[in-house]
Amino acid sequence: MPEHAHKKVIRVAAGSTRDGRRGHHGDAHVSAHRRPNLVTATQAPRTAPLDVGDIVSDRYELSALIDEGGSSFVYRATDQVLDMEVALKFLPPQLNDDPSTIQALKSEARIALGLSHENIVRLYNLEKQSAGYFLVMEFIDGQSVRQHFRSVGAFDAQTTAQILACCASALGYAHAQGVFHNDLKPDNLLLRGDGVLKIIDFGTACLGGIQFGRDYITGTPAYMSPEQKRGDLVDHRTDVYALGIIAYELLTGHVPYPPEATPMDIMDLEPGELSGLTAGVQSVLQTAIATNMLERYQSVSEFSAAVNQATAQSHF
Repeated sequence: MPEHAHKKVIRVAAGSTRDGRRGHHGDAHVSAHRRPNLVTATQAPRTAPLDVGDIVSDRYELSALIDEGGSSFVYRATDQVLDMEVALKFLPPQLNDDPSTIQALKSEARIALGLSHENIVRLYNLEKQSAGYFLVMEFIDGQSVRQHFRSVGAFDAQTTAQILACCASALGYAHAQGVFHNDLKPDNLLLRGDGVLKIIDFGTACLGGIQFGRDYITGTPAYMSPEQKRGDLVDHRTDVYALGIIAYELLTGHVPYPPEATPMDIMDLEPGELSGLTAGVQSVLQTAIATNMLERYQSVSEFSAAVNQATAQSHF
């Protein structure tokens, strides 16, 4: 598929945070069999599989460990064959023998290899060596949207609308291919140094028509739609829901759940009142996160357009 010709660029302008809270509670990614046994990935012991300076597959020299999560380690590396920087995503050693984890990694690779869009991080290959499977990806020199607003506070309305427009362009493209992300959150939105936004981590994405079922629920609770929490069939409107929660968080600095709520708590809660917004913006976001998916915006582009109109008419 051809790379899109027009780059979606945002120029980040930090706004003020309306209270001192930060929206990181409830961020832990969950993946479990049956909700009574729901666990967070961060509970697993984690040991980095490789050291900075190591050379992988006689080709990639590791220069830095740039992200350490419950289910992966991401390194910055130099591809010595092509003389370019890349990112390598490894599983923790203890997961390399887990069939379901390996299958999820292969699924992520198959999905990402089929996507080509300026606002989606490009995947170059899936490889295997002594340390296990790893993905070779485009390296993004920048920071996540979460890192940005944790350091400088909430975004203003114009910048939030720009971020949503970039997400809508990328997700609309993916949705047209029958692919839904299903784990959208500020951590998975990267801002390159020149302002270009990139969506990462299609690891929990599913192709249209595939249902995980009630015995397998995966995602990040604070951003999961009601149907996703139930293990029901999901579609593009689950991504609309997540974008609605993200928009609220970007504008206010926190998600619409009690600050003391754990990921397990959030699995059984509905979002609280969307306070701290103008009436127009609140109405738009409330529609985006409607419990009934039929009452939500029916596409990410429709939601983004509504946000643009509401923010243009407000003095938020």
